Amino acid sequence: MNSTSSKKKHQCNICLKMLSTVANLKKHQQIHTGKIRKFQCKICEKRFPNSYELKKHCLTHTGEKPFKCEVCEKRFTQAVHVRTHMLIHTNEKPHQCEICQKCFRTSNAKKQHMLVHTTEKEHQCQVCEKWFKSTDVLRSHLQVHSDQKSFQCEICEKRFRRSGHLKYHMMLHTDEQPHQCTVCEKRFRQKGNLAIHMLNHANELKYQCEICEKRFNSRGQLQKHNLSHITEKMYTCSVCAMSFATSGILKQHMLTHTNERPYKCDICEKSFVSSGNRRTHQWTHMNEKPYKCDLCEKSYATDGTLKQHRRTHFAEKRFKCEVCDKTFAHVGSRTSHMKAAHSNATEILKISKATGIRRRKDKRKQATT
Repeated sequence: MNSTSSKKKHQCNICLKMLSTVANLKKHQQIHTGKIRKFQCKICEKRFPNSYELKKHCLTHTGEKPFKCEVCEKRFTQAVHVRTHMLIHTNEKPHQCEICQKCFRTSNAKKQHMLVHTTEKEHQCQVCEKWFKSTDVLRSHLQVHSDQKSFQCEICEKRFRRSGHLKYHMMLHTDEQPHQCTVCEKRFRQKGNLAIHMLNHANELKYQCEICEKRFNSRGQLQKHNLSHITEKMYTCSVCAMSFATSGILKQHMLTHTNERPYKCDICEKSFVSSGNRRTHQWTHMNEKPYKCDLCEKSYATDGTLKQHRRTHFAEKRFKCEVCDKTFAHVGSRTSHMKAAHSNATEILKISKATGIRRRKDKRKQATT
């Protein structure tokens, strides 16, 4: 356990940050009152309590990284980030969870982990009334409702709501893939995609259903599966009378009636019904395919497309291309093939019509026999 973190005994009742002295706590709490935020960023108009904080913030807009790691030469905007980064090289994890004894490199990572041990959601969004476990998650969520894009790419001038989205976008220009698999040396832009990829090597399904003992790759897949065991569907749609196991699923379903898509991709502006669908979509911009087929080594961006692909190994290939006689398990696969391999639109249309006529004739024969 880190001795310095244990000395921070004074907690802010607004953001739950821990401070070492009462004086530091009082100074910190002034940030929430807005009394000392005199210094304003000219780009995004965000305000700060002193010139140092403003200067530090401005680096997020300029992309300047004046601090360098002496081991791997990676650069950072702040000196404290270099110190935190150095823990990777030393393999130190000084912040320990008091409940499960798991250790973390930063206090923020530990704080985020502590949410796993609680089911309480005390922080509510005033726009959509959704509840969250922490103020950090709530602040991040609020950007969904905002059209302000304060972070701009200096290369293509595209703007983003979050610095993290800009960071990932910049990797498209630099082709940077900082996360490397230790087994096959394949590289990824996102740490989460590397974690998913590592399961391909370990063949590990560590999340198990307590009811039917079925195992899954991720916690999200397990949570989705658990809904199949809920027979009582208490939440009914007032439009079509369909019933659902949770209020969250009902809320998402209601968007299909209103045609509302509140989750917008920062890269291409495409909108989605759920944040999960948006997150899956954004992987396509990163050109990352962490889900690998164990039968043919092909990789895919989502778990769903991998499952669809795996069916092609076992399904009967009854859809034949009329031009080259190649067969496919799905009619959509045949259509895609014909557009790519036989791009003559007149030829495709002619074949499609002929196929439709042949199907109708077959149906008539079956009806008369």
